Amino acid sequence: NTFSDKELRQRFDASRWQAQPDFSEWLKQVRTARRQGYATDEGQFRKGITAIAAPILNADGTADRAISITAITAQLDEDRRKMLVTAVKAAAAEIMEKLHR
Repeated sequence: NTFSDKELRQRFDASRWQAQPDFSEWLKQVRTARRQGYATDEGQFRKGITAIAAPILNADGTADRAISITAITAQLDEDRRKMLVTAVKAAAAEIMEKLHR
């Protein structure tokens, strides 16, 4: 689903952040996530935790579900982070393929 900036602001304000980012910076992150096909949260929602997620798109291109993985940020180097991004995106693609058969 594509939410308006107003709807995103409402959802942002309703979230319980441990390290709340500035809304405009977070909105940039949302737009980047849409372009690259995955999102990361590096300790904003929960300090010390990194989450990586990819959408599972419906046949019409909208998303109403996702697949994600969480890890302890201190245990992630750049290579492992890249590997997890690749794995999450591949898992989402595999699920979409099975759903749309």
